Amino acid sequence: KKDKPIPEVFAALEQAVNSSNGKNFEYDLKVEPGWISVLQMEAGTKGEIVLIAPHQNGRMERLTALGIVAGNLIELVQKYPSLVVKVDQTEIALDKGIAGGIWVKNRS
Repeated sequence: KKDKPIPEVFAALEQAVNSSNGKNFEYDLKVEPGWISVLQMEAGTKGEIVLIAPHQNGRMERLTALGIVAGNLIELVQKYPSLVVKVDQTEIALDKGIAGGIWVKNRS
């Protein structure tokens, strides 16, 4: 699962980051109806990852290494005191800023 190709959205984002030369840039996220961020999920629900919008360079590699890639199933284990998700058999604590950039199709 970890060797899935990066969707075109990520390639476009990477190109924008690389061509910005450290300057601020803007990009459009195409969020479809029915998609929610991990922050909007309820504890115990699952969703298929459909989009990841990292806010910092280098974050995609770390998320990919943890199995957080488009097509994988993610479960929100808990929101408090820290946000914890489960991907495959691995539980991961995520910063709320990162979780807000992970979009899923709800599959409860």
